[in-house]
Amino acid sequence: MNDFLDWKSDISLHDVFGGEENIAYPGYLHEGIVHLASLPDEGNRSVLLYRHHTDTHCLTPAGYSVGTSINEYGGKPFWVIGGSIIFANRSDQCLYRQDLSDDQSCIEPEPVRLTVKPSSGEVFSYSSVISLSSNKYVAIVECHRPGVHASLNTCFIALIDGLKPNDPPVPLVEGADFYSDLVYDADNNRLAWIQWNHPNMPWDENRLGMAEFGAEQQLSSTRFIQVDVGNTGKSHGQLCFAADGKLFFCLDFSNASKSLDFWNMFAWCPDEDRVHAVTQELLEFGYPHWQYGDSRIAQLDGEHLVTIGSSPEGDHLFRVNTETLTYENIYYGSSTLQGLCSDNEGRLLFVERTKHTRPALCELPITSGAPKKSFYVHPKPVQSTVSLATHISYPTRDGRGSHGFYYSPESHCGTKVGSTVKPPLLVMVHGGPTARAYGHFDIQKQFWTSHGFAVLDVNHHGSTGYGRAYRDALYGNWGELDVSDIIDGIAWLVDQGLVDPTRVCIRGKSAGGYAVLRALTEYPDVFRAGACYYGIGNLATLAKITHKFEKHYTDRLIDEVFDEVQSRQEESQFYSRSPIHKISRIRSAMIIFQGGQDNVVPPSVAHEIIDQLESNGVNYEYTEYPEEGHGFKQVENNMDAWSKELNFYRQNMN
Repeated sequence: MNDFLDWKSDISLHDVFGGEENIAYPGYLHEGIVHLASLPDEGNRSVLLYRHHTDTHCLTPAGYSVGTSINEYGGKPFWVIGGSIIFANRSDQCLYRQDLSDDQSCIEPEPVRLTVKPSSGEVFSYSSVISLSSNKYVAIVECHRPGVHASLNTCFIALIDGLKPNDPPVPLVEGADFYSDLVYDADNNRLAWIQWNHPNMPWDENRLGMAEFGAEQQLSSTRFIQVDVGNTGKSHGQLCFAADGKLFFCLDFSNASKSLDFWNMFAWCPDEDRVHAVTQELLEFGYPHWQYGDSRIAQLDGEHLVTIGSSPEGDHLFRVNTETLTYENIYYGSSTLQGLCSDNEGRLLFVERTKHTRPALCELPITSGAPKKSFYVHPKPVQSTVSLATHISYPTRDGRGSHGFYYSPESHCGTKVGSTVKPPLLVMVHGGPTARAYGHFDIQKQFWTSHGFAVLDVNHHGSTGYGRAYRDALYGNWGELDVSDIIDGIAWLVDQGLVDPTRVCIRGKSAGGYAVLRALTEYPDVFRAGACYYGIGNLATLAKITHKFEKHYTDRLIDEVFDEVQSRQEESQFYSRSPIHKISRIRSAMIIFQGGQDNVVPPSVAHEIIDQLESNGVNYEYTEYPEEGHGFKQVENNMDAWSKELNFYRQNMN
C-alpha cells in the first residue's frame, strides 16, 4: 500500500537552503533601493545588493561579509546615510563606510574603516548607527574584553569619530545593561533610546530615555519619558521621531486589559511634555527585541507616519496623522510585512510574505487613491503544490486554550492514499520561547508537507502575537505549560481525524529544542521520533555558561533565581525541569544537531544529553558542525542536517 512517507517531493534541499533569494532590511538609496542578501554560492556570504529598475549588482566587495554579532543575535548590520553606506563587517566587527557614486557603477570603491580593529585588546560590535555630522556618528556598542566571559560584556551608547579609526568609541550614555532603538531628531538635537537591566528581558520592563546634544557632541538634559497609566511592566519599542518633533513608540503593560495588553502606539508631544495614546487595537505594533533593526514604523511624508499592526493571521498598515494623532487602516493583505521603510515622500518599501508565494520586495505609494503595489523583487511562482496554513485555536487542559498553524500534506508528486489512512504529524516548536510561528509561505514547511507530513506549527503560551497576558503566562511555567499546549494540540488534531496518532514526530531549535526534550521525557508514549537542534538539556548548565543577553532569562521562566549549588538538588526547578535527568523515560528515537561555535547554547550542553542517551540505551544520532554557531549558516551543513533528519524519521516510522 502506498504511504505518505513514500512521496517523492519536487522540493529539493537546495531549493530550501540555496534556491531562494534572501531579502532583508530594504532601504532607499539614490534612485534605487538596497537590501541585505546572502550568496549561497559563496558560503552564504552576506552582502548588500543594489536594485535600480531591472538592474541588480552587489555593492559589497569580495573579502567582506556584512553582519554584526551584537548581543550574539545581531540584527540590521548596515545604514544608509546620504549617499553613503555604513556597514558592520562580520569578521572583525568594525564599521566601514562606502561612498557610492550616483551612477552606481558596478565597480564599487574600497570601504573605509571607521572603527578600531580588534587585537589583543577589546572587540566592539555595533548597531543603530546615526550620523551627527560629517565623520561623526553615534551608535549602540557592545564591548567584548579578552579573557572575560561573554556574560560580562558591557553595552553603551557611544560617539564615533570616523577620522580617528584607531580610537575606541567614546561612551555618551552608559550604566544600563542593554540599549536599543536609538533614534535622532536632527532638527531639535534630540536623541532617544530604550534601555533595560537584568534580570528583565526587554519585553518585560524597559525605560525610554531621551537627551539633547549640546556643544562638542556632549549630551545634556538626560531624562526618562514617563507614561502614567498606573501599570507596571512597561515594554517600549519601535521608536520614531516624526517630522514635527513628536516621538512615537509602541508600548504594552503587564496585568493590563484589552488594548493595553497589546503593543499599541503612543506619542510623546514635546510642547506638552506629555504622552498620548494613539492606537487602541487588539493588534501587536511591536515585537520582542531579539535582534536590532526590523522597523515597523516609518515617516511617510511631512504629516504622516505609517506603522504595522499584526494579528495572528496577517499584518495591517496604518497611517497616523502626526498632528491630530488619528489613524486609519490603509492596507491589509493577509500576509506578513517586514522591513518597513519610506522615502519620506509617500512611498513605502517592505518585504511581503503571503500564504502562497515566495517573499516579494514591494513598493506601495500612498496617494489619495487606492494604493497600488509595484515590485522590486516579484513573488516567484512555486513549482510544487502549496500547503496553505490554517490558523487554529484549540482547547487545552487548563481551559485557557492555545493556538498554532496546521498544514496538510500536499504534493502533486505524491500518491494520495485512502481517506482511512491518516498522515504522520510533524510538530514544530519555535525558539525563544518568546517568539511566534507565522502563517505565511515558508519553503521549509513546504519541504515537510511535500514529503507526506502534516505539520503543526505551535504558538504555545509564551508566544507573541496574542497579547501580553498570553506572552507572560509562560513565566514560572516553562517546560510545563508550553509542552502541555503541544500535547493538547496533537490530541485536538487526532480528534479531528487529521493525523495518525501512532506516527508523531517533533522538532525544535534552541528553546524549541528544550520543548522537544521535555515533550519526549514527559510524554514518552506520544512520539516516535524527535529532532533537537542546539536544544537545552540541563537548565543549570545553560544558566551557568550562557551569554549576557539571556543570563537571567531562565530564572523568570521557571521562577527560581539560579544558584549553582541549589540547582543540583532535586527540589530545585533547575533540576526538575531539566530533561537531562529524565532521559531514561524516552521511548522514541532522537537525532541531535549542534554548532561547535555556539555561545548561546554551547556544545557542552549537547554533550551532556549525548552522554545520558548513550548510558540509557536510547536510539540516537548526533552531528556537530565545528564552524557553526547558534543557528546554522552554511548551506551544506543545513542540507546535511535536514537530509539526515528526514531519513531518520523514515527509518523510525516505517
